[in-house]
Amino acid sequence: IMPGCIMPGCIMPGCIMPAMAACCCCIMAACCCIMACCCIMACCCAACCCIICGCCAWPGAGYAGGAAAAAAPAPKRTFASKRDRALDLCHRAGMKEFAKLVDHDASFTRKHAATAIDSLSQSDSNTVAVEAGGFKAFVKLAKSKNPQVAATALWALVTITGIAYSGEDSDTQRQLVDEGGLDAAFALLTSDAHEVPVAAASLIGNIVLHDESREQVIERKLLKQLIGAASDAGDDNVELLRTVLVAVSNLASEEENMKAIKKADGIPFMLEHAKSDDRLVAQAALAGLANVANSQYQSVVVGKGVLPLAVSKLDAKDAITVRAAAQVIANLSLNADNRAAVLDAALKPLIKLSVTRDPRVQHCIAVTLNNLAQDAAARQTIIDAGGEPAVKKLMFSIDEDVRAESEALFKALTQKAAPPAIAAAKKRPALDRQSSKMFVLGMYEQLKAQQQQKKEREAGKELESMDVLLGKLADYLNGILPTPDIVVKTVKDVETQAGKNPRNDRAMREAGIQMLVSMIPEFETHPAIVNQVLQSLHVLVRLNPRNILEVAKVDISVEEFLKCLDDDAIDKLNVINLVGALADVENTRNEIVARDGISKFVRILRNPSTATDVQGSTLEVLAKLAIESDDSQSIIESKALGVIFNMLSSATSTDVQCQLLRLLSALTFNNRRLQQKIHDQGQISTIVQHMASSNFLIQEYAVRALLTIIAGDKRNKEAARKAGAVEALHKLLDSDTDMVMKSAVRCISELALSAPKNKEQFRKQQTLERLAALIDTSLVVSAKKSSKKKKKGADADDAAATTMPEMIDCTQTTYVLECISVLCNSIKLNQQTFLAVDGARAKVVSLLASSDLREVYHAIATLGSLVRDNPKAKKELLAAHPELTEQIARFTEHADKKIAQIAKITHGILLSDKGK
Repeated sequence: IMPGCIMPGCIMPGCIMPAMAACCCCIMAACCCIMACCCIMACCCAACCCIICGCCAWPGAGYAGGAAAAAAPAPKRTFASKRDRALDLCHRAGMKEFAKLVDHDASFTRKHAATAIDSLSQSDSNTVAVEAGGFKAFVKLAKSKNPQVAATALWALVTITGIAYSGEDSDTQRQLVDEGGLDAAFALLTSDAHEVPVAAASLIGNIVLHDESREQVIERKLLKQLIGAASDAGDDNVELLRTVLVAVSNLASEEENMKAIKKADGIPFMLEHAKSDDRLVAQAALAGLANVANSQYQSVVVGKGVLPLAVSKLDAKDAITVRAAAQVIANLSLNADNRAAVLDAALKPLIKLSVTRDPRVQHCIAVTLNNLAQDAAARQTIIDAGGEPAVKKLMFSIDEDVRAESEALFKALTQKAAPPAIAAAKKRPALDRQSSKMFVLGMYEQLKAQQQQKKEREAGKELESMDVLLGKLADYLNGILPTPDIVVKTVKDVETQAGKNPRNDRAMREAGIQMLVSMIPEFETHPAIVNQVLQSLHVLVRLNPRNILEVAKVDISVEEFLKCLDDDAIDKLNVINLVGALADVENTRNEIVARDGISKFVRILRNPSTATDVQGSTLEVLAKLAIESDDSQSIIESKALGVIFNMLSSATSTDVQCQLLRLLSALTFNNRRLQQKIHDQGQISTIVQHMASSNFLIQEYAVRALLTIIAGDKRNKEAARKAGAVEALHKLLDSDTDMVMKSAVRCISELALSAPKNKEQFRKQQTLERLAALIDTSLVVSAKKSSKKKKKGADADDAAATTMPEMIDCTQTTYVLECISVLCNSIKLNQQTFLAVDGARAKVVSLLASSDLREVYHAIATLGSLVRDNPKAKKELLAAHPELTEQIARFTEHADKKIAQIAKITHGILLSDKGK
């Protein structure tokens, strides 16, 4: 491979196919040329300049490179002869080394090089056209005994075919095959020269992209020869191995080729090399296996361990490998027979991977989880493994399909129903075979982006680099001003570039965010510019939450954002969302309050013309401020309480109702004065009414609000009971949404605490029977497992060596036990009612062996509550479980002080004559 020259054909990092460049990095289609670590996309480039085809401004782009070349078209060139024009075309197309062959020492080489070059011209579709018979001269050079000449001729053919593919020029591909190019390439696979087989395989890889040529390879059974050449070379020619794998992967993208691939031992070939230590070899093989995983031979790769292999690649350092691995798993999950294995092997790694910002990987994760969620048991497994937070992350993807799929999945998980997206998932572009082929090429989206960039260049709309864009922002701030429309476009382009890759995002954080914030006061008389700046800042914060820290560092950010709230020409939603993000940062949160931001938000709520989405975002910001500061709580209470209840009575938007209830929860938390005020205004019934909503989110937030309003307040508990809270909460125990059911259980505990009438009312509603049914014993350690631990020398009381975690995000059973304990404590009728439920008593006793110490703690407490002040109940309990006293006694020596303390209390109750 020669410095400064095109080496299309080798697979390099960041790219798979066709005709890839060597050195450091390259991207797709046609060919690439590399200088140092720089690479330009599509077709080819020389030195540091991007020229030609697909996406570049050729002809006449020269070597100026970069934005300058695109901004100003090169002057029209004149040539003294046809040869000069063809030589210029060779240079611009990246075949500079081939052009040198006209001056070669050997007359044979000079003659055929001249013939080949004279046959070249530029086609109307910006591809390299070759006159009839012209390829024969190339083929003769490719068969030269001089390996350098042969390789140079082959690389030139790789470049021409790559450009032809990029320009959708099938005639050139067909002509090359007819004039002997395909036969020559296969014949040269066995050359002893290291580079010649690599170039030959690269040429075959490009040729088989053409349908007719691909059919010839299959019909003539040449595939086995291709794979055999790579296998024979092995580690002695890794470049050849990489290139052949890419060609086979491309062939695997068509279902009709799969039989031939299998006959040629292509599937074992890919499986073997997917485990390679060479990252690029493994990438190409894994991409091919993704195609096989969506074919009739799926079972072959499953039986050979492709699933654990793909899972092991999910934590790879490079994006291409991760994408291929995720696509293998997604394609396997389409088949219901594979889902149990996928669930077991890939669920946790995929959930861990959900933090990725790569839309293609996000899409594969969403599709896989959607497929797995078709089974009810699998849905619960996904939830238990942390699936809900993972899916929430995917809901913020920049890809619309990912957002749609993850939203449907989240709804399915929370409502315990199969997601509706499975039928469509099989048709999604990222999973069908055509897309798998484009994945090997470097992703279909990139090809479309090239075509779009070409159109934009032709129209003078090429997107400039981040450095150039930030330089323009600096000029605008220094008074070098174009028209407002151009300023708006520049800001929009900055936003677009920042989302393209992490490098642009870093540049944005280091300089761009400060400049964008500084533009708000600078262009305050131009609302269109300010609106675009605010929108772009909001998008940048959504794309990368760390960006809000950079916004917070700008001294004027809070002040300017709050000023924008007073300007009717400014879109309020972007401002409010930005202030909401700043409310998560302590210093800026305090500044928002100090600058009277709360009053501004309350005024927005009072405005009857405020849009519902603006209302929802405003309430969300106020809730954040109320949660974090007592001072903020007082200010909001004094200015917004009446507005909140007025809106709550009339709002129809789900988001607005949820945010209103969330704000009430924040305001009333540990706030006795406000609890009393809500009671005096008779508003508790309003909260209870919202608990009867058919929307599970409104139910959830209403229960939370009621919980904070009644906490520790007997008057409010009595008012809630009279308003129908007991009946409403009992109904919510049957909710299909776990979080609603859990919140209802916790609220019942609080409503019944120190409120005998409420306890009686719950008994009449048969709440105790429902709670008994909700007890889950799945975490109980079996006696068989305990005996194994004893044999290994472990303590019989395995939990005794550990400490109980905090009572945060507990299991459903923990909350249920706590609730039963409260309802039954010293209330004989309730005790007898619960103990009479078939199997309820045994469930509670069995939980003394739970692996979750919080369940153990509440099981001990519940057993004490069930017999406190009730000798008859105690006698029945001990008769059914004679070993119980001894079991509880062991916990009195527990390492966790809380468990030891509650065990001593319960143990004392069990030993006393009166059960006290």
